[in-house]
Amino acid sequence: MKGEQSFPMGTILTLLQVVALLLPVSLGRKCFLLLGEILFFSFRKKLDYTRKQWQLVFPGVSSSQIENNLRKVFRHLALSLLEVILIKYKKEKALYFLIEKVRGEEFLQKAFQEGKGVILISAHLGNWELLAAWLGHHNYPVEVVYRDLTPPSVNNFMKRCRSVYRTGWIQWSKINEVRKALRQGKAVAILVDQKGEGKGMSCPFMGITTPNPTIHARLARLFGCPVIPAFITRKDEKLKHEIVFLPPFFTPLSQDRKYDIFSAVALCNQIIEVFIRQFPTQWLWFTRRWNIKNSSESKFE
Repeated sequence: MKGEQSFPMGTILTLLQVVALLLPVSLGRKCFLLLGEILFFSFRKKLDYTRKQWQLVFPGVSSSQIENNLRKVFRHLALSLLEVILIKYKKEKALYFLIEKVRGEEFLQKAFQEGKGVILISAHLGNWELLAAWLGHHNYPVEVVYRDLTPPSVNNFMKRCRSVYRTGWIQWSKINEVRKALRQGKAVAILVDQKGEGKGMSCPFMGITTPNPTIHARLARLFGCPVIPAFITRKDEKLKHEIVFLPPFFTPLSQDRKYDIFSAVALCNQIIEVFIRQFPTQWLWFTRRWNIKNSSESKFE
């Protein structure tokens, strides 16, 4: 109703932190899974566009299976919130408990030895906040490119949590700071699975042509630095994760700059797609990644 005030988000986040810290981890996990269920049933009527996106990416999936998958997405996000809280207060102790396995770290180490900077590309998949925390706590010089969150109470909460990660943070619009970090030989981490800046570049993503960000491809071409895909995924619905670094690649350098950037963006999308298809309930489906023209026509532009 108009004028009705919801329960303050700041108060809710405070209560959740109390639950996460006072209860044993196993019981806290059950409570946050329940939170995920509550959130799903609270928002399910507002997720028609999310269902349409799922149907186009995974044609033939039944409506009941989509509903079950969306429930799992909310449960995963609730567990991710629990893990962020644990990292905030228990730092390394929680991090070593949560990260069960790391593969491909040698690719990252070798890339830093080149001294040209590194572009780390990832997606809103798994608990990407844990990936940033792991990089910082292992003393990798990383600057994470980010956008502010809404509402402000959530944004402020995440800033307080991220203050213990030991990673740097650069707002998406501050491209000069990103260039400076690369000149200093640092890694710049960018989540490139959303539409990104401006109109972007039209390129297939999950098999559907749509605008894509190009900042990672443009920077990699400009500086001649390697691009390393990095992902973190959850094991079932446990508080256990695996981090994977893939072999680096370079943006092509030819006379056709637009084609070079398109090739790099397309390759990044293909890599991300493999992980999303393998772990679909761990991806953030709630952004309008593709443009649905109307409710009766499942066609993307």
